[in-house]
Amino acid sequence: MLHPDMKGVSGKYYLGCNEWPASDFARDPKLAKKLWDYSNRLLDSVLQHTY
Repeated sequence: MLHPDMKGVSGKYYLGCNEWPASDFARDPKLAKKLWDYSNRLLDSVLQHTY
């Protein structure tokens, strides 16, 4: 259960109950795209062998 003040809050990072800025890696759109594409390829390869 969350504190009522946290209702509707999302996309934040916390460390020791304090809001903490996301790392440079977490905010890098090129790296995010690379991870997304890799994840999709990985899932595709697994699903092709499952079904």
